[in-house]
Amino acid sequence: MGDRSASIRIGPISTCPFNCVYCQLGNIQCQTTQRQVFVSTEHIQRSLKRIDPATVDVVTLSGSGEPTLPLNLADIITCARAQLNRPVVILTSGALLGDRGEQPF
Repeated sequence: MGDRSASIRIGPISTCPFNCVYCQLGNIQCQTTQRQVFVSTEHIQRSLKRIDPATVDVVTLSGSGEPTLPLNLADIITCARAQLNRPVVILTSGALLGDRGEQPF
């Protein structure tokens, strides 16, 4: 049996620093590197409470675009680890990993 993932979308649809021709989202609607809170940490926390930790092996954070754009990413990761006690995976292009922004992750 493979890993069972709890996938949580933490970014808005079609928001990314790039507009790649091969992107599965098609044309990116909001091309930006500006970090902001897209989904509150409290909302993510409430969503995580509905997940039984015994049913997942890993928490996957994704977005419909670049999931490292949320300003509250560090808080979301901390919350996911604390509530589910599982590894956290972020599906990212890596474009913003070197930019610690206002809140490091």
